[in-house]
Amino acid sequence: MGRGMVSGFILVTLASETLGYNLNENNFGTLEGNGNADSLFGWSLQHFKGDLFVGAPGDDKKGAVYQCTNIDTSPDCKKMETPSGLYSKNWYGGSLAASDSDLYTCSFRSGYKAFMPFRDKKKPYSPNIGKCFKTNGNIFEDLINFRDKSTIGGNTWRSNGINGLSATVSDKTGELIVGSPRTFDKKGGGRHPYIATGSIWLISDKDTMKMPTDKAPWVTTESDISTMSNVYKNAGYSLETGRFFTGKSTIVGAPKANNYRGSVYVCHDCFGETFDETKNMEVNGLQMGESFGAATAACDITGDGKDDLIVGAPTYSPNRMMFNSGRIHIFNFENGIELRRVSPETESRIEPPGDQEEQMGARFGSAVACLGDTDGDGSEEVVVGAPFFDNIGAIFIYRAKKSTQGLLLSQIIKSQGMSGFGMKLSTSKLKDTSARGFAVGAPAGQNSVYIKVRNVPRFTDITHVKVNPKSVTSNETKLVVVTVTPTIQRKTKFTDKLTITAKITTDNRLVETNQIQKTEIKGDENFGNSLEFTFNPEQPDFGLAVHGLQSLVFKISLEYKLDSCSDSYRHPCPIFDPEDTTGGQKTEQKDKKTITKTLPDQIIDFNICEDTRNCMCDIKASIDKANKIVAGKTSDIYLGDIHIENIGTEPSFSTILEITIDKNNYIFLPQKNCFSENCSFPFINAENKRNSKYSIPLKLKPIGLIQTDIKFVEIQVKLTSTCKDKNSAIAQEKFEIPVKHEWKIKTEQKRGQESQNYIWDQKIEQEEIEESKHIALRYNVYNEGPSMSKESKLFAFIPVDSKLIENINVTYANTDCKQRDRRDDQIQPPQATSNLETDTKLLVCQAGGLCDIFECDLHKGMKKEERTTLQVQFDFLKKNAKLMGNVLKFKIVTSICTMSHNEDEFCVNQGQIVLQTTTSFEYIRKTTLDSLIESWQWLVGGVSALVVFLIVFAIFYKFDIFKKVRFYDELMEKDIAKKQKPSEVEIDGETVELRT
Repeated sequence: MGRGMVSGFILVTLASETLGYNLNENNFGTLEGNGNADSLFGWSLQHFKGDLFVGAPGDDKKGAVYQCTNIDTSPDCKKMETPSGLYSKNWYGGSLAASDSDLYTCSFRSGYKAFMPFRDKKKPYSPNIGKCFKTNGNIFEDLINFRDKSTIGGNTWRSNGINGLSATVSDKTGELIVGSPRTFDKKGGGRHPYIATGSIWLISDKDTMKMPTDKAPWVTTESDISTMSNVYKNAGYSLETGRFFTGKSTIVGAPKANNYRGSVYVCHDCFGETFDETKNMEVNGLQMGESFGAATAACDITGDGKDDLIVGAPTYSPNRMMFNSGRIHIFNFENGIELRRVSPETESRIEPPGDQEEQMGARFGSAVACLGDTDGDGSEEVVVGAPFFDNIGAIFIYRAKKSTQGLLLSQIIKSQGMSGFGMKLSTSKLKDTSARGFAVGAPAGQNSVYIKVRNVPRFTDITHVKVNPKSVTSNETKLVVVTVTPTIQRKTKFTDKLTITAKITTDNRLVETNQIQKTEIKGDENFGNSLEFTFNPEQPDFGLAVHGLQSLVFKISLEYKLDSCSDSYRHPCPIFDPEDTTGGQKTEQKDKKTITKTLPDQIIDFNICEDTRNCMCDIKASIDKANKIVAGKTSDIYLGDIHIENIGTEPSFSTILEITIDKNNYIFLPQKNCFSENCSFPFINAENKRNSKYSIPLKLKPIGLIQTDIKFVEIQVKLTSTCKDKNSAIAQEKFEIPVKHEWKIKTEQKRGQESQNYIWDQKIEQEEIEESKHIALRYNVYNEGPSMSKESKLFAFIPVDSKLIENINVTYANTDCKQRDRRDDQIQPPQATSNLETDTKLLVCQAGGLCDIFECDLHKGMKKEERTTLQVQFDFLKKNAKLMGNVLKFKIVTSICTMSHNEDEFCVNQGQIVLQTTTSFEYIRKTTLDSLIESWQWLVGGVSALVVFLIVFAIFYKFDIFKKVRFYDELMEKDIAKKQKPSEVEIDGETVELRT
């Protein structure tokens, strides 16, 4: 075994209680760094141009990036040249990201010794740390030093923080996007150092970072500040991209948002001029401290072409006795509008399997990644890392659970010998890698590994069977031949050889000369060689005396087996999907190398006609035709039934039905004895006996969608039979079934938009000085079906009030809709609701020119469930609203009206095809108490003075100071002096004291 490959039995073992599926769990490629566990080799992993790049931020204390070549055969990892200017504990290689043309890495601790978010005059400081690098050939060169960067855009953000902790790339430009989970927006820092929202930056040029829009969904709000429940979000802790709308959106993890429950934000074109606030999405964790958003993955688990969202919460604790076991949350992207938890909600959360000892501290969900569609089932698979599962780590592979659109565990791989196995995962989908695999980081150990995916051949068996003769004559038939031609219809591309074994059994009236036969299907073939089984009668007359005229029944089974294979890392052996039951196929569960299928029984009957070549049969036929076809209502098209009946005295052994259709647009669906457009009925019994009548549905399957200009479907039916003295042509008719196109255009809006409320407070300065509020309403316009739509219109009704509403704009599919003349009374607005609140002003469309009506042209041929975006935007003038005296609340009702195939030219039906949105604004005016609170300095001063006065008064009163102070006038003073006896006298010029 070569360098870079080790046996999976040494490194990892498959959990015995689970069934391994399509990961090659027996042979892994070893990714080797310097062999020192302190190097953190495997902390970051990134595919790029056929190689794998591995970050080791502790390597040689400064960090390193390794380039691993020969991933598909025998991985060989070598350290790349390290850029100059790096210092100890810089964590160079701490994050990696790549576009088609460029590879990036960051050292988010570069400059950490001088880091201080805000200035301290006594110390040298830097409010920013971190550096990022970009490859130039085979070496990394400086891209940005965040200490010396320049910024553009984003007036909301301060340019400080720890930069490059996470990284991804822009879908539009391929430029680097980095996470800065400790940065501040303008509401934080300074007097509010606890408000550290975190954010992301786009590195648009060397030493230049572009800030996201001021309306990014993680911006600190006044509500965050007033409630103090959402002020330390750590947005940017994790970064990913996902395809939810046209182009990719940025997924931003904020594990401390939502009062430490964690949040994940989806921002569409965060840095571009086409930023669309209505495409912002947010999902939230459920338990405080579960680190919801520490890892994310976008993965199409529903198979609808749009990504769904998987979020890791590695510090989730299910109870007081179990800590940090972790879990993941699953959100489906529904209706092209929003992310919703998988239903039922209990299946939207998955915890690690295993016993309590294995789960304790597992940190399941520390890493999540989308592998892409590894097995060709139309849905993408998810891998979840639990680096401390059973103390040493494991990864868990999940596939789509079709019944709930959630996830189903398919494989567990445990580590043996590597600490932290599953802490990190490479994030490239299988289609974007050359090695058909992914990397698993074990940065707490010495090595990491590369796991390859097994190929999963998929096909549908459509084997053809022919029996000759079609009937048995007891005294003439000497041989019965059954010909089996194994045939498959490929669902995925594969070149693996299939060995097909066919086996036929019947009763003891026949002796089989060769019971089992084999053939092969190789390369890109769809057919094997025809296998011919011959049967001779055990007795010359087929034992009629014992068995009578009991039909001969042939039971046929097939076994498809993959060719023998020596499993290795370089060449993982293919396997079949154990869950695939297409067409009655069953996969052997143990080694998943064999598929079995039982074909329909083949039945032949005895020819009991007096003249076996000229039976006295009489075949009649009639056709019941369908009234119409509703395009798209069902997956197949029902055109009618052909009824066949024998009214003769003897059976018919040769009746043939031929069906002619437009094969360019339709496929005939097999029914009963008809497996193709030309089918035969080997036995139709005599009148009034069992099997004397047959009814065959005439069904077709459209190759594509039935276009709106198709008016009918044509079919020709021809029935022939061989009966004595009867015309062989029984029935022949070409007929057309009219096609009706039924459709209904509807609109929907995400939850919460139908009745959203905005509050602005006179006490909050920023809200008070804002003159207007821009409102952007987003609707999904879709065809409810079942048919493709024809040209139609959509109408948007926005109430008119020049003092409160301006800058109205309506667009459909990024095209401006035409505003109709207000005097045009052909379109009536929906009925207004009554205004029941005295302090509320209701703005709703009324007849008579009080409504702006926008007419949008919908394109022809909208498919069922096809979705297009309608946007309604306007500005609400807050500066005028707050001048309206006693009016404190304002409600603006916008209405969207659509059409269906039953509507007239204009939209007048106000039933289910009218959708309304109520946007409310509430102005909270200052109260007397608010004014007093605003003058709190004067109020506190006055109260303090009063308190001091009362204290002094109390002291005087307590010590009788008021009684010891006297005030006399001059006369009283003289009188008192006369009455007093002198204590001293003057004698000979000296003062003498008098004593008793």
